[in-house]
Amino acid sequence: MGLILINPNLYIKTPLPGLEAEYWPEASNINMSITVIQSELSPWKLNIVKLSQQLSQAGSDVFTQLITGVR
Repeated sequence: MGLILINPNLYIKTPLPGLEAEYWPEASNINMSITVIQSELSPWKLNIVKLSQQLSQAGSDVFTQLITGVR
């Protein structure tokens, strides 16, 4: 069993400039293989490492794939 996320935004709400984003609690409680497919030109791409860290907190194996030239 696994989970595929396409251009995910797992923030509770958009953070104010300069503040850390808060992720939905479920993002750090998942334990399964997860693939994040992210468009290269999306503003969410900048946070893919932090998102991967959140998703792996409960033991998930997280894989990321960028789709180049796509927003």
